[in-house]
Amino acid sequence: MRLLLSLLLSIHVGSAWAGNVELKNHYWATVTHIVDGDTFDVEVENWPDQLVKARIRLLKVDTPEKRAACENELMMSKKAEARTRQLIGEKLVRLVVFGRDNFNRILAVAYTKGGLNIGQTLINEEIAHPYKKGAQTNRWCADR
Repeated sequence: MRLLLSLLLSIHVGSAWAGNVELKNHYWATVTHIVDGDTFDVEVENWPDQLVKARIRLLKVDTPEKRAACENELMMSKKAEARTRQLIGEKLVRLVVFGRDNFNRILAVAYTKGGLNIGQTLINEEIAHPYKKGAQTNRWCADR
């Protein structure tokens, strides 16, 4: 009976541990600076007393640029930055990391402590568009 109990316990503990291995790309981070609507800086404690600083780019989210091509884009870029600041400015966020972009920023899906997906919120509120690789059209300026 003890052998059976030990075996079942080791299988349960082993499967729980294996589940955590799948979460190796999840991190809790403190937002230190909002760059624009889809980019921000964080600090991550990856070992006791060891902070790593990183620039995060929201995965598959495109907000208007600060170097605006028209007045509407400039206005929308300020709105996107303000909303991102409201959602995560200097707060704890959960990051699910997927790699790096061409500018060496970390590509991640970011969630508030309460579980709100930041990028999806910006898209739902029409402050951002889903990012499409290679799309060069400016969706914020009607005449471009």
